[in-house]
Amino acid sequence: MTGSKTVVEVGDSKVMVDCGLFQGLKSLRLKNRESLPIEASEIEAIILTHAHLDHCGYLPVMVRNGFKGKIYCTHPTEKLTEIILIDSAKIQEEDAERANRHDYTRHEVAKPLYTQEDARKTLQLFSTHNYDEWVIINNDLKFQLVNSGHILGSAMVELKVGSKRLVFSGDIGRSDPMLFTLQKRSGKLTIWLWSPLMETDCIELKVQKKDFYRPSKRLIVKVEF
Repeated sequence: MTGSKTVVEVGDSKVMVDCGLFQGLKSLRLKNRESLPIEASEIEAIILTHAHLDHCGYLPVMVRNGFKGKIYCTHPTEKLTEIILIDSAKIQEEDAERANRHDYTRHEVAKPLYTQEDARKTLQLFSTHNYDEWVIINNDLKFQLVNSGHILGSAMVELKVGSKRLVFSGDIGRSDPMLFTLQKRSGKLTIWLWSPLMETDCIELKVQKKDFYRPSKRLIVKVEF
């Protein structure tokens, strides 16, 4: 799975969890040029699980297309995302320049998906927070970031929507994690795993106290309520 994006809509509020770039095969990369089924300006906030390109690399496109809200993440994720986005933009600019110079583009003029300037504008919207710190987005939505052990700064997003608790796993760490100690989470949680903006099957997983859920494969799921 690549190009991770999930939108939670509660009343008039829309929050996106992760904003990734499609990578790999050309058929996947072309999806980065397609319009999303929602306007960027309609999104109130974006929450990042971690700084890998397939989870943060589409942010400059959202900002260029009208997103003006906050981008929430941990402190290390902000620092890593800055490196990732500037580097990604630089590579795209160089690829476009090379295609134009050697005239091997199918387009009249090859253009990067976004530029280094777009990436720097995006970085101005970041708001960083500690693990296990509840952050209020509005009267209906709040969240906290929980260490997932995947990379430095990576987190699961525990989102409170009224009486519901939704957890977006992002990428899960190792079975013998080096970056954190397995935490015991009290109560029952509804787990979201790998739900990009596309039609998906619905599944709700309940995790009991003392359990640590580590999927053996990536799933595409969402919960309707």
